Formats: sequence, structure tokens, C-alpha cells
Amino acid sequence: MISQRTQDALRAAKTRGVILGNAKQAEANRSDADAFAESLRPIVAPFIHLSSRRIAKVLNDRGIKSPTGKAGQSVTVLRLVERLKGESRP
Repeated sequence: MISQRTQDALRAAKTRGVILGNAKQAEANRSDADAFAESLRPIVAPFIHLSSRRIAKVLNDRGIKSPTGKAGQSVTVLRLVERLKGESRP
């Protein structure tokens, strides 16, 4: 949990007009994630009706790793499915 002092400092910085974060990097990350999701669409589409755990198992059994090179997990699959449905977070 973020301490109260940190929250106050971030709030004060925003009111001073300080730009927090890196918009270019955020867009690059979003673009990479969208491309990765699209590359998995043909594989995931037939299993879209299954639970996220089952889809993760299918991907892991096929040796398909996450973009970071790790085994797929339920939460990762949920985010992947959201992207494929066009429901991803901003």
C-alpha cells in the first residue's frame, strides 16, 4: 500500500503540472501487447469458451510462453482474452 506521504506528494506534483510516467513507452508497451495477443488469436479462439486456467494449460502444454518468457497463468490469459475482445484497459 502506498504511504500517505507518497500519495500527498504525487497529488501535489500533479497539481504543479508535473508529467508523471512515459506516454511513449506506455504506447509502445500497449502496441506490443496488442500484437502478441493478435499472434495468439488463432490458437486461443477455439478454446475461448474454456476457463482461463484451462486456456493457460493449453498454451503451456504447447510450449507457448508469455512475452516475458514465463509460463502462462490464469490472469495472463484473462488479460489476453480481454485484448482479443477489445475490452483491454486504457
